[in-house]
Amino acid sequence: VEDAEGPGGALESYRVTYTDGAGGDVVLYVTQLRDADAAGATAGARAGTYAEATPDGTVTALPVVIGGAQTSEATIRTVPSGTGAATWVNGTVAFHAEGPADGIEDFFRAFPL
Repeated sequence: VEDAEGPGGALESYRVTYTDGAGGDVVLYVTQLRDADAAGATAGARAGTYAEATPDGTVTALPVVIGGAQTSEATIRTVPSGTGAATWVNGTVAFHAEGPADGIEDFFRAFPL
């Protein structure tokens, strides 16, 4: 876990690296903001940057469920080169994870919110 540079107005921002020991690292950027609109904008900007860098990607939308209710949607983007990203919001927190394409959706589904 290390501090990361977040957008202006971020209360805190971290870069967390998860590893399976076999080269399947997932890097997660977590940014706490003051309100849900700012969190949505931050998540959208991160997803947009990844999409621009990977124009040949395939996109899937999955529900973000908190306390049994859907609160938003996650964007899962995978590319033929074998990388992927998951981006979602939980209230005032923006999440963006990058890692192996064949594991990024599983990471999102297993991530404890």
